[in-house]
Amino acid sequence: MLFAMRKARRAAVIMAVILSVTTISPPAIAASNEDPEVSASAPPASDMGTAPPQAVDEPSTATARNQDQCSEFKRKRAELLAQGHTQWACVEEKAPSTTKEQSPSAMQVPPAWCTSQWLVTRLLMCKKKEWLVTISDVQTGAVTGELLFRLTNYSYTSRDQLHWAHQTSVVFINAVGKGFGTNVSGTAGCSGPQPGQVPSCNVSAPASFPATNMNPRFPVEAEAFFDSTQVSPTGTGQIGFARTHWNYTLTNPQWPNSIVFSEVSPIVRCDNALPGSNVGRGCIVSDYIPQVDYSLTGQYPELARHIADAQASGLPGAYPAGPPLMGATGSADRADSVPGSRE
Repeated sequence: MLFAMRKARRAAVIMAVILSVTTISPPAIAASNEDPEVSASAPPASDMGTAPPQAVDEPSTATARNQDQCSEFKRKRAELLAQGHTQWACVEEKAPSTTKEQSPSAMQVPPAWCTSQWLVTRLLMCKKKEWLVTISDVQTGAVTGELLFRLTNYSYTSRDQLHWAHQTSVVFINAVGKGFGTNVSGTAGCSGPQPGQVPSCNVSAPASFPATNMNPRFPVEAEAFFDSTQVSPTGTGQIGFARTHWNYTLTNPQWPNSIVFSEVSPIVRCDNALPGSNVGRGCIVSDYIPQVDYSLTGQYPELARHIADAQASGLPGAYPAGPPLMGATGSADRADSVPGSRE
């Protein structure tokens, strides 16, 4: 499936900080003078920028459900025993180890900075974490098996498309006892930016991967693509927010229950709402704050001092402590940051 892309400017949050350097964001990403038509099967996974990735809070929609599973088993042991169960399995997130994994070969390779919490740039977001399945004897509570695996979720957007990707890989690390012989399946989907809110996207293809044995030699890999349903390619002034997720199901004939858990992404914003533009449409990671650094001892010390003085005076634009300057056309920002100025 081919998706048309147009080179366009995207709005940016304008921020500034002064320590030994001064940080501000450009008012917009520079647009090309040309507007070529190109096509691709997926948005390009590229352009993390010069600033380091930023950490974001874990989406609460999945975290609580994932973390409560093993503690819930301890509370329900008597009930499960009365129902005739002899084995029960649960899953929980664990701190990452240094165990090596095979790099995904058929998909985009996640960035080197991907770690155990969601890190984001303007166009990319990634999380890599290990999960431990514990199988216990319902009567005694003794552990009868374990399964350790690494889950990587990597999503990439494009400032030129209303279309983005969320890929996942499940890498077997180790198993003992009744942890062997476990199958994993997955289903991708969209959710609203906050619990209960309607998402503004849908899954274009594919939406799931079938139950697959967790083999130490081969990672289980899948990629889903999403389209914005709130923003049209020909409209203007439209904005949509959504999270994407993968739901995973673990099954094993040695234990009766299926384990279901989720990994939910940070928020993606798609829009065609750049003021003064009828061609700017695309998607970015909503929580990322773009910035540009100017050193007080660098190439532009006078500019850095001017920004530092403006921040020290209490004007908007300080980062991360002060309020940001918002907008992409310049008039409102200039009036706020330089009172009494003339355009």
